[in-house]
Amino acid sequence: MSSENQALPTIRVQNLSKLYYLHSHQGSLRDTLSYRLKNWRRKGGATEKKTLWALKDVSFEVNKGEALGILGPNGAGKTTILKLLSRVTFPTSGTIEVNGRLGALLELGAGFHPELTGRENTYLYGSILGMSRQQISQKFDDIVAFSGLERFIDMPVKRYSSGMYVRLGFSVAAHTDPEVLLVDEVLAVGDAEFRQKCIQRIKSLQEQGVSIIFISHNLFQMRAVCDRGIFLNQGQIQAQGTIDEAIAAYEQWLRQGNRILDSKKPYEFISGQGGTDLQLLGIEVCNLDGQPSEVLDYSDGADIRLHYYAQRDFPQVNYVVRIVRSDGLVCAMLRSSSLGLPSCSLQGQGYISIRLNQLQLGDGDYLIEARLRDSEDAVTLAKGSSAAFRVCGPRLAGDRESGVFIPNIAGVSVVNQLQPAADHASTQGGHSIEL
Repeated sequence: MSSENQALPTIRVQNLSKLYYLHSHQGSLRDTLSYRLKNWRRKGGATEKKTLWALKDVSFEVNKGEALGILGPNGAGKTTILKLLSRVTFPTSGTIEVNGRLGALLELGAGFHPELTGRENTYLYGSILGMSRQQISQKFDDIVAFSGLERFIDMPVKRYSSGMYVRLGFSVAAHTDPEVLLVDEVLAVGDAEFRQKCIQRIKSLQEQGVSIIFISHNLFQMRAVCDRGIFLNQGQIQAQGTIDEAIAAYEQWLRQGNRILDSKKPYEFISGQGGTDLQLLGIEVCNLDGQPSEVLDYSDGADIRLHYYAQRDFPQVNYVVRIVRSDGLVCAMLRSSSLGLPSCSLQGQGYISIRLNQLQLGDGDYLIEARLRDSEDAVTLAKGSSAAFRVCGPRLAGDRESGVFIPNIAGVSVVNQLQPAADHASTQGGHSIEL
Protein backbone atom coordinates (compact mmCIF):
# COMPACT_ATOMS: atom_id res chain seq x y z
CA MET A 1 0.00 0.00 0.00
CA SER A 2 2.81 2.38 0.89
CA SER A 3 4.58 1.68 -2.41
CA GLU A 4 1.39 2.59 -4.30
CA ASN A 5 1.11 5.89 -2.43
CA GLN A 6 4.78 6.57 -3.09
CA ALA A 7 4.17 6.12 -6.83
CA LEU A 8 1.26 8.59 -6.90
CA PRO A 9 2.02 11.97 -8.49
CA THR A 10 2.10 14.77 -5.95
CA ILE A 11 0.00 16.89 -8.33
CA ARG A 12 -2.31 15.55 -11.03
CA VAL A 13 -4.28 17.97 -13.22
CA GLN A 14 -6.66 16.59 -15.85
CA ASN A 15 -8.57 18.57 -18.50
CA LEU A 16 -8.56 21.70 -16.36
CA SER A 17 -10.60 24.63 -17.72
CA LYS A 18 -11.55 27.99 -16.25
CA LEU A 19 -14.14 30.37 -17.76
CA TYR A 20 -14.47 34.01 -16.73
CA TYR A 21 -17.31 36.37 -17.59
CA LEU A 22 -16.14 39.80 -18.65
CA HIS A 23 -18.15 42.98 -18.23
CA SER A 24 -17.64 45.60 -20.90
CA HIS A 25 -18.48 48.50 -18.58
CA GLN A 26 -16.62 49.54 -15.47
CA GLY A 27 -17.25 52.57 -13.28
CA SER A 28 -19.08 53.58 -10.13
CA LEU A 29 -21.80 51.33 -8.70
CA ARG A 30 -24.50 53.74 -9.87
CA ASP A 31 -23.08 53.91 -13.42
CA THR A 32 -22.69 50.13 -13.56
CA LEU A 33 -26.29 49.49 -12.44
CA SER A 34 -27.58 52.09 -14.90
CA TYR A 35 -25.55 50.55 -17.76
CA ARG A 36 -26.75 47.03 -17.00
CA LEU A 37 -30.39 48.15 -16.75
CA LYS A 38 -30.20 49.92 -20.13
CA ASN A 39 -28.47 46.92 -21.66
CA TRP A 40 -31.11 44.57 -20.21
CA ARG A 41 -33.92 46.65 -21.72
CA ARG A 42 -32.17 46.94 -25.07
CA LYS A 43 -31.67 43.17 -25.25
CA GLY A 44 -35.29 42.47 -24.28
CA GLY A 45 -34.45 41.20 -20.82
CA ALA A 46 -31.26 39.34 -21.75
CA THR A 47 -27.95 40.67 -20.48
CA GLU A 48 -24.87 40.77 -22.65
CA LYS A 49 -22.04 38.54 -21.46
CA LYS A 50 -18.52 38.30 -22.78
CA THR A 51 -16.48 35.28 -21.84
CA LEU A 52 -12.81 34.40 -21.59
CA TRP A 53 -11.37 30.91 -21.30
CA ALA A 54 -8.38 31.56 -19.02
CA LEU A 55 -7.57 27.83 -19.24
CA LYS A 56 -8.77 25.19 -21.67
CA ASP A 57 -8.19 21.43 -21.24
CA VAL A 58 -4.85 21.67 -19.42
CA SER A 59 -3.37 18.41 -18.11
CA PHE A 60 -0.05 17.66 -16.38
CA GLU A 61 1.51 15.78 -13.45
CA VAL A 62 4.27 16.64 -10.98
CA ASN A 63 6.09 13.91 -9.06
CA LYS A 64 7.72 14.10 -5.64
CA GLY A 65 10.84 16.27 -5.63
CA GLU A 66 10.21 17.50 -9.17
CA ALA A 67 10.14 21.18 -10.21
CA LEU A 68 7.83 22.16 -13.06
CA GLY A 69 8.22 25.58 -14.68
CA ILE A 70 5.23 27.21 -16.36
CA LEU A 71 6.15 29.97 -18.78
CA GLY A 72 4.38 32.13 -21.30
CA PRO A 73 3.33 35.73 -21.99
CA ASN A 74 1.15 37.82 -19.71
CA GLY A 75 -2.42 36.58 -19.77
CA ALA A 76 -1.43 33.04 -20.75
CA GLY A 77 -3.16 31.51 -17.70
CA LYS A 78 -0.11 30.80 -15.53
CA THR A 79 -1.34 32.48 -12.36
CA THR A 80 -4.83 31.04 -12.90
CA ILE A 81 -3.34 27.55 -12.58
CA LEU A 82 -1.76 28.41 -9.24
CA LYS A 83 -4.97 30.01 -7.97
CA LEU A 84 -6.89 26.85 -8.86
CA LEU A 85 -4.29 24.62 -7.22
CA SER A 86 -4.36 26.71 -4.03
CA ARG A 87 -8.20 26.88 -4.10
CA VAL A 88 -8.32 30.64 -4.31
CA THR A 89 -10.81 30.00 -7.11
CA PHE A 90 -12.43 26.87 -8.54
CA PRO A 91 -12.36 25.29 -12.00
CA THR A 92 -15.18 25.41 -14.52
CA SER A 93 -14.38 21.83 -15.46
CA GLY A 94 -11.64 19.26 -14.97
CA THR A 95 -10.04 17.77 -11.88
CA ILE A 96 -7.18 18.69 -9.54
CA GLU A 97 -5.52 16.23 -7.19
CA VAL A 98 -2.89 17.41 -4.68
CA ASN A 99 -1.32 14.75 -2.44
CA GLY A 100 0.47 16.65 0.30
CA ARG A 101 0.50 19.81 2.38
CA LEU A 102 0.38 22.84 0.11
CA GLY A 103 2.44 26.03 0.48
CA ALA A 104 2.01 29.00 -1.82
CA LEU A 105 4.33 31.94 -2.45
CA LEU A 106 1.79 33.92 -4.46
CA GLU A 107 1.33 37.33 -2.87
CA LEU A 108 3.95 37.72 -0.18
CA GLY A 109 2.90 39.64 2.89
CA ALA A 110 -0.76 39.80 1.85
CA GLY A 111 -1.74 39.22 5.49
CA PHE A 112 0.63 41.79 7.02
CA HIS A 113 -0.88 44.54 9.16
CA PRO A 114 1.02 47.83 8.66
CA GLU A 115 0.68 48.94 12.30
CA LEU A 116 2.13 45.69 13.68
CA THR A 117 5.85 45.02 14.02
CA GLY A 118 7.78 42.53 11.95
CA ARG A 119 7.75 40.15 14.91
CA GLU A 120 3.97 40.38 15.33
CA ASN A 121 3.39 40.03 11.60
CA THR A 122 5.58 36.93 11.51
CA TYR A 123 3.14 35.23 13.89
CA LEU A 124 0.10 36.66 12.08
CA TYR A 125 1.25 35.69 8.59
CA GLY A 126 2.52 32.30 9.76
CA SER A 127 -0.89 31.49 11.24
CA ILE A 128 -2.59 32.52 7.99
CA LEU A 129 -0.29 30.08 6.18
CA GLY A 130 -1.38 27.28 8.53
CA MET A 131 1.40 27.20 11.13
CA SER A 132 0.66 26.89 14.84
CA ARG A 133 2.07 29.43 17.29
CA GLN A 134 4.42 26.77 18.65
CA GLN A 135 5.74 25.99 15.16
CA ILE A 136 6.32 29.68 14.46
CA SER A 137 8.16 30.12 17.78
CA GLN A 138 10.40 27.14 17.01
CA LYS A 139 11.34 28.59 13.61
CA PHE A 140 11.25 32.26 14.50
CA ASP A 141 15.03 32.74 14.77
CA ASP A 142 15.59 30.93 11.44
CA ILE A 143 12.90 33.05 9.75
CA VAL A 144 14.43 36.31 10.95
CA ALA A 145 17.99 35.21 10.15
CA PHE A 146 16.97 34.23 6.62
CA SER A 147 15.28 37.59 6.06
CA GLY A 148 18.28 39.53 7.34
CA LEU A 149 15.97 41.89 9.24
CA GLU A 150 17.24 41.29 12.78
CA ARG A 151 17.69 45.03 13.40
CA PHE A 152 14.21 45.89 12.15
CA ILE A 153 12.09 43.01 13.41
CA ASP A 154 10.48 45.10 16.18
CA MET A 155 9.74 48.03 13.86
CA PRO A 156 6.20 48.49 12.41
CA VAL A 157 6.16 47.12 8.87
CA LYS A 158 4.59 50.33 7.56
CA ARG A 159 8.14 51.71 7.81
CA TYR A 160 9.62 48.85 5.78
CA SER A 161 10.74 49.34 2.21
CA SER A 162 9.12 47.12 -0.43
CA GLY A 163 12.26 44.96 -0.45
CA MET A 164 12.15 44.46 3.33
CA TYR A 165 8.46 43.61 3.06
CA VAL A 166 9.16 40.89 0.51
CA ARG A 167 12.13 39.56 2.50
CA LEU A 168 9.99 38.94 5.57
CA GLY A 169 7.06 37.56 3.57
CA PHE A 170 9.23 35.06 1.69
CA SER A 171 11.10 34.04 4.84
CA VAL A 172 7.88 33.17 6.67
CA ALA A 173 6.34 31.38 3.69
CA ALA A 174 9.52 29.40 2.94
CA HIS A 175 9.60 27.94 6.48
CA THR A 176 6.09 26.41 6.48
CA ASP A 177 7.48 22.92 5.64
CA PRO A 178 5.24 22.32 2.60
CA GLU A 179 5.16 19.11 0.57
CA VAL A 180 3.97 21.04 -2.49
CA LEU A 181 5.22 24.58 -3.15
CA LEU A 182 3.69 27.06 -5.61
CA VAL A 183 5.92 30.02 -6.56
CA ASP A 184 4.54 32.90 -8.64
CA GLU A 185 6.94 35.71 -9.68
CA VAL A 186 7.87 36.50 -6.08
CA LEU A 187 11.55 36.61 -7.01
CA ALA A 188 11.03 39.50 -9.42
CA VAL A 189 11.62 41.95 -6.57
CA GLY A 190 14.33 42.33 -3.97
CA ASP A 191 18.08 42.66 -4.39
CA ALA A 192 20.20 40.15 -6.30
CA GLU A 193 21.77 38.65 -3.16
CA PHE A 194 18.40 37.90 -1.58
CA ARG A 195 17.00 36.49 -4.86
CA GLN A 196 19.94 34.09 -4.90
CA LYS A 197 19.16 33.02 -1.31
CA CYS A 198 15.56 32.39 -2.36
CA ILE A 199 16.66 30.23 -5.29
CA GLN A 200 18.94 28.23 -3.01
CA ARG A 201 16.11 27.79 -0.48
CA ILE A 202 13.74 26.56 -3.18
CA LYS A 203 16.34 24.10 -4.48
CA SER A 204 16.99 22.92 -0.91
CA LEU A 205 13.27 22.22 -0.45
CA GLN A 206 13.28 20.31 -3.73
CA GLU A 207 16.17 18.13 -2.52
CA GLN A 208 14.07 17.34 0.56
CA GLY A 209 11.34 15.92 -1.72
CA VAL A 210 9.13 19.01 -2.04
CA SER A 211 7.30 19.24 -5.38
CA ILE A 212 7.46 22.71 -6.93
CA ILE A 213 5.51 24.60 -9.56
CA PHE A 214 7.48 27.70 -10.52
CA ILE A 215 6.25 30.68 -12.55
CA SER A 216 8.62 33.39 -13.69
CA HIS A 217 9.46 35.56 -16.69
CA ASN A 218 13.12 35.09 -15.76
CA LEU A 219 14.16 32.20 -17.98
CA PHE A 220 17.56 31.92 -16.30
CA GLN A 221 15.86 31.30 -12.95
CA MET A 222 13.66 28.74 -14.70
CA ARG A 223 16.69 26.81 -15.89
CA ALA A 224 18.33 27.03 -12.46
CA VAL A 225 15.31 25.61 -10.62
CA CYS A 226 13.16 23.46 -12.92
CA ASP A 227 13.46 19.96 -14.37
CA ARG A 228 10.48 20.13 -16.74
CA GLY A 229 8.57 22.97 -18.34
CA ILE A 230 5.23 23.88 -19.91
CA PHE A 231 4.84 26.68 -22.45
CA LEU A 232 1.35 28.08 -21.97
CA ASN A 233 -0.39 30.58 -24.24
CA GLN A 234 -4.04 31.73 -24.34
CA GLY A 235 -4.93 29.17 -21.71
CA GLN A 236 -3.65 26.15 -23.65
CA ILE A 237 -0.45 24.11 -23.51
CA GLN A 238 1.66 24.80 -26.59
CA ALA A 239 4.62 22.61 -25.64
CA GLN A 240 5.90 20.60 -22.69
CA GLY A 241 9.00 18.54 -21.99
CA THR A 242 12.35 19.31 -20.40
CA ILE A 243 12.77 22.89 -19.23
CA ASP A 244 15.15 23.58 -22.13
CA GLU A 245 12.58 22.26 -24.64
CA ALA A 246 9.80 24.41 -23.15
CA ILE A 247 11.97 27.54 -23.15
CA ALA A 248 13.08 26.87 -26.74
CA ALA A 249 9.42 26.63 -27.83
CA TYR A 250 8.59 29.89 -26.05
CA GLU A 251 11.55 31.72 -27.59
CA GLN A 252 10.64 30.39 -31.04
CA TRP A 253 7.10 31.72 -30.59
CA LEU A 254 8.53 35.13 -29.60
CA ARG A 255 10.70 35.26 -32.72
CA GLN A 256 7.99 34.08 -35.12
CA GLY A 257 5.60 36.75 -33.89
CA ASN A 258 8.26 39.52 -34.11
CA ARG A 259 7.78 40.04 -30.39
CA ILE A 260 11.50 40.49 -30.08
CA LEU A 261 12.33 43.79 -31.75
CA ASP A 262 13.82 43.38 -35.21
CA SER A 263 16.89 45.48 -35.88
CA LYS A 264 15.68 45.97 -39.49
CA LYS A 265 12.52 47.76 -38.31
CA PRO A 266 12.46 51.57 -38.60
CA TYR A 267 13.80 53.26 -35.53
CA GLU A 268 11.16 54.35 -33.06
CA PHE A 269 11.54 58.03 -32.22
CA ILE A 270 9.77 59.41 -29.17
CA SER A 271 10.07 63.11 -28.37
CA GLY A 272 11.11 63.85 -24.83
CA GLN A 273 10.65 67.04 -22.86
CA GLY A 274 13.20 68.68 -25.11
CA GLY A 275 10.68 68.69 -27.95
CA THR A 276 12.10 68.18 -31.42
CA ASP A 277 15.23 70.28 -30.84
CA LEU A 278 17.06 67.06 -29.95
CA GLN A 279 16.05 63.79 -31.60
CA LEU A 280 17.29 60.27 -31.04
CA LEU A 281 17.22 59.02 -34.62
CA GLY A 282 18.17 55.45 -33.91
CA ILE A 283 20.27 52.95 -32.02
CA GLU A 284 22.84 50.73 -33.69
CA VAL A 285 24.85 47.77 -32.42
CA CYS A 286 28.23 47.21 -34.08
CA ASN A 287 31.23 45.02 -33.40
CA LEU A 288 34.45 46.66 -32.25
CA ASP A 289 35.50 47.04 -35.91
CA GLY A 290 32.54 49.35 -36.42
CA GLN A 291 30.52 46.93 -38.54
CA PRO A 292 26.79 46.58 -37.74
CA SER A 293 26.17 43.16 -36.23
CA GLU A 294 22.99 41.32 -35.24
CA VAL A 295 24.84 38.35 -33.70
CA LEU A 296 27.62 38.66 -31.13
CA ASP A 297 29.53 36.12 -29.09
CA TYR A 298 29.62 35.94 -25.28
CA SER A 299 33.26 37.06 -25.32
CA ASP A 300 32.83 39.80 -27.96
CA GLY A 301 32.86 43.50 -27.35
CA ALA A 302 30.29 45.86 -28.83
CA ASP A 303 30.00 49.42 -30.05
CA ILE A 304 26.58 50.85 -29.18
CA ARG A 305 25.84 53.94 -31.27
CA LEU A 306 23.14 56.44 -30.36
CA HIS A 307 22.35 58.42 -33.53
CA TYR A 308 21.05 61.93 -32.85
CA TYR A 309 20.04 65.15 -34.55
CA ALA A 310 20.36 68.45 -32.68
CA GLN A 311 18.77 71.59 -34.17
CA ARG A 312 20.81 73.70 -31.74
CA ASP A 313 23.86 73.18 -29.55
CA PHE A 314 23.45 70.95 -26.49
CA PRO A 315 26.73 71.44 -24.57
CA GLN A 316 26.00 68.97 -21.74
CA VAL A 317 23.93 65.86 -22.44
CA ASN A 318 23.88 62.75 -20.27
CA TYR A 319 22.74 59.38 -21.55
CA VAL A 320 21.13 56.24 -20.16
CA VAL A 321 21.39 52.94 -22.03
CA ARG A 322 19.60 49.75 -20.96
CA ILE A 323 20.28 46.28 -22.33
CA VAL A 324 17.05 44.28 -22.02
CA ARG A 325 16.65 40.54 -22.50
CA SER A 326 13.72 39.24 -24.59
CA ASP A 327 11.77 38.26 -21.45
CA GLY A 328 11.91 41.86 -20.20
CA LEU A 329 14.75 41.52 -17.69
CA VAL A 330 17.05 44.56 -17.61
CA CYS A 331 20.52 43.04 -17.80
CA ALA A 332 22.59 46.21 -17.71
CA MET A 333 22.15 49.92 -17.06
CA LEU A 334 24.72 52.38 -18.38
CA ARG A 335 24.01 55.79 -16.85
CA SER A 336 26.75 58.29 -17.66
CA SER A 337 26.19 60.41 -14.54
CA SER A 338 26.28 57.37 -12.22
CA LEU A 339 29.41 55.95 -13.86
CA GLY A 340 31.25 59.27 -13.51
CA LEU A 341 31.49 59.81 -17.28
CA PRO A 342 31.64 63.34 -18.65
CA SER A 343 28.51 64.61 -20.38
CA CYS A 344 28.49 64.90 -24.18
CA SER A 345 28.39 68.01 -26.34
CA LEU A 346 25.96 67.46 -29.22
CA GLN A 347 25.40 69.57 -32.31
CA GLY A 348 24.12 68.85 -35.79
CA GLN A 349 23.81 65.18 -36.70
CA GLY A 350 26.03 62.40 -35.43
CA TYR A 351 26.24 59.60 -32.92
CA ILE A 352 27.46 58.81 -29.44
CA SER A 353 29.67 55.71 -29.53
CA ILE A 354 29.81 53.62 -26.35
CA ARG A 355 32.39 50.87 -26.69
CA LEU A 356 32.08 47.86 -24.38
CA ASN A 357 34.65 45.18 -23.75
CA GLN A 358 33.46 41.56 -23.35
CA LEU A 359 29.65 41.44 -23.23
CA GLN A 360 29.47 38.39 -20.94
CA LEU A 361 25.73 38.07 -21.60
CA GLY A 362 24.09 34.66 -21.64
CA ASP A 363 22.71 33.01 -24.76
CA GLY A 364 19.57 34.81 -25.97
CA ASP A 365 17.98 37.82 -27.67
CA TYR A 366 18.42 41.37 -26.40
CA LEU A 367 17.42 44.89 -27.33
CA ILE A 368 18.70 48.37 -26.52
CA GLU A 369 16.75 51.21 -24.94
CA ALA A 370 18.29 54.66 -24.63
CA ARG A 371 17.53 58.15 -23.30
CA LEU A 372 19.30 61.44 -23.75
CA ARG A 373 18.98 63.60 -20.64
CA ASP A 374 19.86 67.12 -19.56
CA SER A 375 23.02 68.17 -17.69
CA GLU A 376 21.39 67.51 -14.30
CA ASP A 377 20.22 64.05 -15.43
CA ALA A 378 16.70 65.15 -14.45
CA VAL A 379 14.83 65.73 -17.73
CA THR A 380 14.55 63.30 -20.64
CA LEU A 381 15.24 65.19 -23.87
CA ALA A 382 14.78 62.24 -26.23
CA LYS A 383 14.36 58.48 -26.01
CA GLY A 384 14.10 55.44 -28.23
CA SER A 385 13.97 51.66 -28.31
CA SER A 386 15.51 49.60 -31.08
CA ALA A 387 18.57 47.64 -32.12
CA ALA A 388 17.81 43.99 -31.41
CA PHE A 389 20.79 41.63 -31.33
CA ARG A 390 21.51 38.05 -30.37
CA VAL A 391 24.26 36.70 -28.13
CA CYS A 392 25.60 33.19 -28.72
CA GLY A 393 27.14 31.90 -25.54
CA PRO A 394 26.74 29.73 -22.47
CA ARG A 395 23.48 29.28 -20.61
CA LEU A 396 24.30 30.78 -17.25
CA ALA A 397 23.17 29.12 -14.03
CA GLY A 398 23.86 29.23 -10.33
CA ASP A 399 24.93 32.63 -9.08
CA ARG A 400 24.65 34.06 -12.62
CA GLU A 401 21.14 32.85 -13.32
CA SER A 402 19.82 36.40 -13.63
CA GLY A 403 22.13 37.21 -16.53
CA VAL A 404 22.87 40.65 -15.06
CA PHE A 405 26.35 42.07 -15.67
CA ILE A 406 28.35 45.20 -14.89
CA PRO A 407 29.34 46.80 -18.21
CA ASN A 408 33.07 47.19 -18.87
CA ILE A 409 33.26 50.44 -20.84
CA ALA A 410 36.34 50.81 -23.02
CA GLY A 411 35.56 54.33 -24.21
CA VAL A 412 32.92 56.87 -25.21
CA SER A 413 33.15 59.22 -28.19
CA VAL A 414 30.92 61.67 -30.05
CA VAL A 415 31.12 61.72 -33.85
CA ASN A 416 29.62 64.75 -35.62
CA GLN A 417 28.61 63.71 -39.14
CA LEU A 418 26.63 66.80 -40.17
CA GLN A 419 26.76 70.27 -38.68
CA PRO A 420 23.63 72.40 -38.19
CA ALA A 421 22.50 74.42 -41.21
CA ALA A 422 23.91 77.62 -39.68
CA ASP A 423 27.35 76.03 -39.51
CA HIS A 424 27.50 73.71 -42.53
CA ALA A 425 31.00 74.77 -43.60
CA SER A 426 32.47 72.03 -41.43
CA THR A 427 31.17 68.59 -42.44
CA GLN A 428 32.65 66.22 -39.89
CA GLY A 429 34.39 66.27 -36.57
CA GLY A 430 34.32 64.60 -33.21
CA HIS A 431 35.78 64.19 -29.76
CA SER A 432 36.30 61.13 -27.66
CA ILE A 433 36.74 60.00 -24.07
CA GLU A 434 38.94 56.95 -23.67
CA LEU A 435 38.74 55.08 -20.34
